[in-house]
Amino acid sequence: MSVRLSVIVPTHNRCGVLQEKLESLQTQTLSPERFEVIVCVDGSTDGTLEMLEQLEAEFALRILHHPEAKGVVAARNACAAAAVGELLLMSDDDCILDPQTLESHVQLHDETPKSVVGVGVVHQPGAKQRSVTTQPGRAAWIHATGANTSMPKAAFEMVGGYDTYFRNYGGEDADLALRLRERGLEFRRVSRADVTHIGSLFEAGFEEKAFSAGKATQHIFERFPSAEVGLMLGVHPFLLQLKKLVFKTPLKYLVEEKRRRYELAYIAGIEAERAKSTTQPLQKET
Repeated sequence: MSVRLSVIVPTHNRCGVLQEKLESLQTQTLSPERFEVIVCVDGSTDGTLEMLEQLEAEFALRILHHPEAKGVVAARNACAAAAVGELLLMSDDDCILDPQTLESHVQLHDETPKSVVGVGVVHQPGAKQRSVTTQPGRAAWIHATGANTSMPKAAFEMVGGYDTYFRNYGGEDADLALRLRERGLEFRRVSRADVTHIGSLFEAGFEEKAFSAGKATQHIFERFPSAEVGLMLGVHPFLLQLKKLVFKTPLKYLVEEKRRRYELAYIAGIEAERAKSTTQPLQKET
């Protein structure tokens, strides 16, 4: 039986979390002969590579190694290039899969006559669940992230994979999704393909990440300058004015402090990227 699905897992210094993820892959209802797991160890120094080399897995486990960290985009692109499956599932190292997740992704693509992007639910412990549904069976492109998204490898290659412009935190998922949409792919909700994301948005360094994400999403908005994209990414000028009204006036006390700090850093990143784009022409890197 040939491999149908390649699970793409970039990792950096999360050995314990990655072990938990790999355990969830051991319990999948999809036959282990039908999928492979490709892990790119991206500059890890916490024993991740040694753990993987000693691991005995029922499924095919392939290990790539970047001695120096190149970032999540380079890691995912390397995994995708090495994949032998017709389908790719983007599945970050801190996302724990429910047992039917892989089988459900494969089933969606098997039952859909044309190429689509499959979007599964991501549960964030302690946070309000975000729906991926825009209408029955459909999903929003904004929810196609590296946490739980599948697509044909041919479609990924058609658009050139992840753009290496996004070397820092944020933006790469939305950019890929919009390029896939430009080429006519639809986004479909994958039933019974849930994952649980470990950790919190507000971990150490979250303001730096928010600033980086703001810069990245403003860059995307300049590439795809529509009201829909601006509103979805939270960078539309009208929306920014509303945010400033909330976060820079006494209304800010209605918002939890860490959320407020995150949003202010995000806005600062948007404004920094906007200022940069007025002084130099936009260049698209692939």
